[in-house]
Amino acid sequence: MKTYISPGLLDWHFRVCVGKATVNVHFSGGHLGPNGMKPASFSTDQAALQKIIEESPQFRRGRILIHKDITFEKRKSCSSLE
Repeated sequence: MKTYISPGLLDWHFRVCVGKATVNVHFSGGHLGPNGMKPASFSTDQAALQKIIEESPQFRRGRILIHKDITFEKRKSCSSLE
């Protein structure tokens, strides 16, 4: 499972073209309060969607960042048991 954030945005409908198809991703849950800003986020465990997001121009430009990669954390903790 990976969670992506979009710094500076509270809500964002992200659209990326993949071949002849268009993929829509909704970043939501952002919050602006007295303690600062929580950016909009999107989580998925679908490897194909992760690849699409991570190969998009918005990701390469830093408009989308990986906030948490639970898959990596699980692999890391399992390898420390060996």
